[in-house]
Amino acid sequence: MGEVSDVVLPIAQEPIKDIWDATIGSWIGFWADKKRLDRQLKLEDYKKKILTEYGKIPEDKKLDPRLSIIGPALEASKFYIDEEILRDMFAKLIANSMNADKQQFINVAFVEIIKQMSPLDAEILKSFVVQRQQPISRFIEYRRDQEKNLKRDEFFTLVDVVYTTPKIDNLDNLNLIANGVAINNLSRLGLIECSLSQLGERLAEDNNYEVHQRIMEKIFMAQHPDVDIMKGFVKITPLGTAFIKSCMN
Repeated sequence: MGEVSDVVLPIAQEPIKDIWDATIGSWIGFWADKKRLDRQLKLEDYKKKILTEYGKIPEDKKLDPRLSIIGPALEASKFYIDEEILRDMFAKLIANSMNADKQQFINVAFVEIIKQMSPLDAEILKSFVVQRQQPISRFIEYRRDQEKNLKRDEFFTLVDVVYTTPKIDNLDNLNLIANGVAINNLSRLGLIECSLSQLGERLAEDNNYEVHQRIMEKIFMAQHPDVDIMKGFVKITPLGTAFIKSCMN
C-alpha cells in the first residue's frame, strides 16, 4: 500500500468507527442484548416446564434420572430453545424418562427424532393424538389421446401428497408444499405411515375428503380441467404412538 494510503486509512477509520458505533453498531448491540434476554427467558421457561412435568409424576412412580435420555436431551435441546413446541417435547421426554408408568414407551432414539423435526412436523403429529387415522390424497391429471378422449389409465401427478390438519377453515393460509414435506418427514422418521389404497375410498363416505375437493377446485381446476383425486390415508405407527406418549403427553 502506498505512503498516502498508509496515512489516510487510520485517519479515516476513526470517523467510520464513530458512525458505526452510533448507528449500526448500537443497533446490533441492542439486538444482541435483546436476544440474550429473550434466550434467558426461554431457558427459564424450559427449566420450569421440566420441573412442572416432573411434579406431575406420583411420588411412588418417580425414578432416578436416566442419563442415556437426560444427557443427550439436555445437550440437544440447547439448540432448539427458540422453538417452543420442540423444547416442550424435550421437557416432556426428560420428565417422562423418570416416570415408571412411561418406561414402556421411552426410547433413546426419541432425542434424535425431535432434532430432525420442524415445528410444523410437531404440530401435524399432535393432530394424531385425537385422530389416529387421517385422509391424504394425491392430485393427478388424466391424459388425453390424440382425439382428446380422456385416458383413465394414464395420468401424471400434480401434487404427490395433499394433507390438511383435521380442523382448517381458511384455505388461503394452506401451504400444500410445506404440509407435504412435513408428512414425508414424519413418514421417514417412522412416526406415521401413508397409503393410497381402497381404504381411502371408504374414508370418502364420511366426507373426509371434502376439504381436498375444495382445494382441488379452488387451486387446480381452472388450469387443469382433468384433475382428479387419488384417495389415501395416513395413520400413526406404533413408534409414533410411543413417541406421542413420551414427548407430547
